[in-house]
Amino acid sequence: MKKKILISILATAVILASMAVGALAAPAIRILVDGQNSNVKFKIINGSTYLSLVDVAKIFDAKVGYSAKERIVWINTNRPEQTSNAKADQGDAEWMLSPRDVDAINSVYAYAMGLEDQMNLYYRSKINAYELEEVRDSAKIDIRKSLAGIKDSPIPLVQEFVGYANDVLETMDAALPRGSLTEVSLLKSALQDLSRTYRKLGSMAG
Repeated sequence: MKKKILISILATAVILASMAVGALAAPAIRILVDGQNSNVKFKIINGSTYLSLVDVAKIFDAKVGYSAKERIVWINTNRPEQTSNAKADQGDAEWMLSPRDVDAINSVYAYAMGLEDQMNLYYRSKINAYELEEVRDSAKIDIRKSLAGIKDSPIPLVQEFVGYANDVLETMDAALPRGSLTEVSLLKSALQDLSRTYRKLGSMAG
């Protein structure tokens, strides 16, 4: 009797050990895009694989948004005809910014306002012209880099924001550090327009 129990225990131990080794040896699931590994996160629920729509859109350099008014989730590719059709279809729907759009808009605004702060310090003789030039050149690079993420956005208000940001870029060289009163006024006006549009965009972030 003891011998049978011992054999039974050993057999069970072998089976459990085999299962454990099999589980450890199973290769991790990978997602390939055009044959290349992707770091897109996913979950497996009841045998089905689920991925975030935003993450999938990023793979194909597309944009995802949501119209709360129309209850529509939209995906726009970078193809011109698709972007044009999307603008026509969505009309005056209530747009919602994607997280990527929000990051880019916040970055552009922060760099622009940082430049304005340094302008004010210069006019109060807190920093010299050389220091202001350094800030200007750095802000120009950072703003252009951040604009790259939203320059093709189908959202009208985002395009308005991009336009004012480009106005800031176009006027800052002439205005800073020793521009004429007119040149400085043009830069300040562009910064004010940018700030006003930024506040409007705040209500769209979700």
